[in-house]
Amino acid sequence: MTVIRTDYAAYNSRGVQVRTFNDLPRARAWVRDNASLHVGLHLQEVSLVARKIYTPRSRPAADCGRAVFA
Repeated sequence: MTVIRTDYAAYNSRGVQVRTFNDLPRARAWVRDNASLHVGLHLQEVSLVARKIYTPRSRPAADCGRAVFA
């Protein structure tokens, strides 16, 4: 698995995402400044992960294993 991007999301006490940041210090400052407006404001780290789930098998060549006559 490969982590593509990590963001920080601010959630209120009901679990509703209020705002998303890509910088942790900025996210902490925003939560600290807006804690009185949103009850139970907290940060969660959200990572976007890429994972290979399917790779089709290659097909054999048309003349593979057969004699080809001209």
